[in-house]
Amino acid sequence: MACLNQLLSSSGSQWKSSINRNDDNTKITSSKIKIGIITPEEAAIEGVVMMKDLRAVLEFNFDEEDCYIYNGDFLLYEQYASFLSTTFQSLGLSFLAVFIVVLLLTANLQASLLVILSVALTVLDLFGC
Repeated sequence: MACLNQLLSSSGSQWKSSINRNDDNTKITSSKIKIGIITPEEAAIEGVVMMKDLRAVLEFNFDEEDCYIYNGDFLLYEQYASFLSTTFQSLGLSFLAVFIVVLLLTANLQASLLVILSVALTVLDLFGC
């Protein structure tokens, strides 16, 4: 810790605000490291890959649960990363709800399956498939 104190009091004084220590200066309680990130052109693809890669590097090199990586753009990349799984979950639950309601109203399994098939084909048409 003496080496760190010497560094922060001399040439490394610009990092003093990035390192928090306990009251008696014997242990580092938290720190932050700033890195520059070039914003990718294809944020929906390259941004998500970059975010996941940086998180993998952090998890590989640090065992602490309190370590995290943050950038304001990661809020946007996170929505791109979770979009597909959230969409499929929502569609699946919607199909299930429609099936149950139609089955309760018609009491006919074949009619319920035909309605679900019609709804599924309509959704595929809306997606442009």
